[in-house]
Amino acid sequence: MAARANVPLRIVQLVPAERGGVRDHAEGLALEWSRRGISSELIAFDAAAARSASLATRLLQSAPEGEPSRVLLHYSGYGYARRGLAFWLLRELEQARRALGPRCRFVAMVHELFVRGAPWQPAFWLGRLQAHVVQRAVRLCDAVVTNSSHHGAWLAAQVRHDTDVRVSPVFSNVGEPAGVLTASARDSGLVVFGSASTRQRAFDRLEPHLAELRALGVQHVVEAGPGPASAFAGNSLQRSHAGELAPSQIEALLQRHRYGLIDYPSFHLGKSGVFAAYAAHGCIVLDTAPHPVHADGLGSGRHYVTLGQGAGARLTRSFEDAMARRLRTWYFAHRRSQQASRFLADLLG
Repeated sequence: MAARANVPLRIVQLVPAERGGVRDHAEGLALEWSRRGISSELIAFDAAAARSASLATRLLQSAPEGEPSRVLLHYSGYGYARRGLAFWLLRELEQARRALGPRCRFVAMVHELFVRGAPWQPAFWLGRLQAHVVQRAVRLCDAVVTNSSHHGAWLAAQVRHDTDVRVSPVFSNVGEPAGVLTASARDSGLVVFGSASTRQRAFDRLEPHLAELRALGVQHVVEAGPGPASAFAGNSLQRSHAGELAPSQIEALLQRHRYGLIDYPSFHLGKSGVFAAYAAHGCIVLDTAPHPVHADGLGSGRHYVTLGQGAGARLTRSFEDAMARRLRTWYFAHRRSQQASRFLADLLG
């Protein structure tokens, strides 16, 4: 989708200062827009940067006279504040809205909501405050996008009555190959990649399922990501740690191997960049999170495998090939180019 005729368009994406999946998502959109001749700017923001120059000042100083600004806020509470309580960000957004007026349109991409816990746990009270911040932030925006129906249902009850909430699972930050080998034509290895903490969690949950891995024919595990290799008691499997890789190297790794491991609740799979990468590259996804529910068009046993349900003894290679094709079809309905167009429509209003 191109910008509307005769409308000079200036897009600013507001992202956390620290690198991570949220910033990768914003950079992916910027790259896609650039290919279409649409320029955009990333402002990496934190409380210290705000003290140096407010968001309102930054937007006013860099906008040519008369040119309308469009601001895409990538929201993840922990990206902007240590405990996810980014009250300073609310002040910045409120001031910017007042200073720029109706000529500036604000859209929020909500990557994370808030933590949950029982009333006797600290997370319960912290989550209530985090939810308050999210609620105030989205009420300042003209449109809201999020990555799962689970998030979307909560947000729809928080926004202004005239604000749309759109659900769009995240795209892969490590490439979207036009064609891939069938799952059965690949090496029967298992790939685990992502941050050190998410990899370790997946390995911890994997240990009770080693017999199921053997039934699937998994012969070795390749781990990729920053930090040291994860602790794992599955000594019957060959293991290698590739360390931190460039996106093109991860893409090559995923295209060679049949399986990808993740530990994610099924109703949150739409917000996982790791799951999106497995889907885009035609891997069979093995999820160690229990109690799957159908969400966002995904179903356990149809698009991915939930370990602990004996699937390893039942899956045939032809069924795995069909599963990988279904998952890629699901993914390509919201691939990066599609999302770039939809975000552009949200920003134009």
